[in-house]
Amino acid sequence: MNATIAEHGAYRQANLLLASFTPDEMDSAIDWMSEQMQRKISSPELEQYGYEVQSARLLNTEEGPLGIFYFVDAEGQTVTLAVRPHDESVADYRFRIVDVNNEKLAYWTDEGLDYSLLANVNTAMMTTLAAAVSP
Repeated sequence: MNATIAEHGAYRQANLLLASFTPDEMDSAIDWMSEQMQRKISSPELEQYGYEVQSARLLNTEEGPLGIFYFVDAEGQTVTLAVRPHDESVADYRFRIVDVNNEKLAYWTDEGLDYSLLANVNTAMMTTLAAAVSP
């Protein structure tokens, strides 16, 4: 990738970024993101599975607000969660897990929100993590 393309990508993402939050700001992040999405989102509770939240971001995309949460465990393995309001003109997504570049991607719709979860875990753990994310 050349520097011009990389710079453009970084510039575009920076323009999409509405807010960024640290771990100690998660309560206010959840409240603010819920307000921006006009739907109540829950705090992802992955600590019981060894994952600590590192940061959260809210992006303003063409499809509307997109919340992204980044988690890491003691071994440095990451979990990324994305949440956005579900487009009511589209049928809900039923829960699915697919393989993407040696990782598992789970996606589904629940209570008016679309979720996607990406992690390098087995299918059973992905199902467990997804259950911990949904309200």
